[in-house]
Amino acid sequence: MKQTPLTRKTPLKAKKKIQATHELAPRRISRKAKQDQVAPRARKHKTPKRAWTRQKQRPPHTPAERAHLDRVASIGCWCCLTEGRPGRTDLHHIRQDYGGNQRASHWEVIPICEGHHQAMRHPVDKSKVAIHKAAKTWRLKFGSEVEVLLKVWEHLGLDIETLPALRGSEPPWWRAFKEGRHRAPNITEGARRVLLLLEPA
Repeated sequence: MKQTPLTRKTPLKAKKKIQATHELAPRRISRKAKQDQVAPRARKHKTPKRAWTRQKQRPPHTPAERAHLDRVASIGCWCCLTEGRPGRTDLHHIRQDYGGNQRASHWEVIPICEGHHQAMRHPVDKSKVAIHKAAKTWRLKFGSEVEVLLKVWEHLGLDIETLPALRGSEPPWWRAFKEGRHRAPNITEGARRVLLLLEPA
């Protein structure tokens, strides 16, 4: 028996739209790329997201703060002076009672040399205790950072009571200072002789 194919009265309709060939198919562009073509989106943060989790950057110093930093630096390393030997100096912004995201102002600096500060330069002077590497040992040897700061201000002839007005607010350690929990450390007689030569005119 001869069989013939059946013919449909209505043509079949495709459920999906038939795509063109590869040469004629339009290039697929993501939604974000289309938005950028119309109006490029400005990034909220130009720096990487990881950088925003770090400590807040300290604002640039004013002329008055710059003059104060120069006067503090002219003293020399305070730790070396307490040991009876003059030394070059870095400026260390105190960290005592400050949280991880807080920064001390430019008025709260103490002069210490690189060996007593970070001990990063080579060759490292192993006879010195760096505050950023052994903070507890440093404080046991030279006193707390606030106590050294008070002694530096006393040496420069400055009134520590003016500090809140200069920085715009009370520092975190101010309440403990007013309660008498911070005292100036004692220094040796040899260091006193060196400091007498550095008395501001």
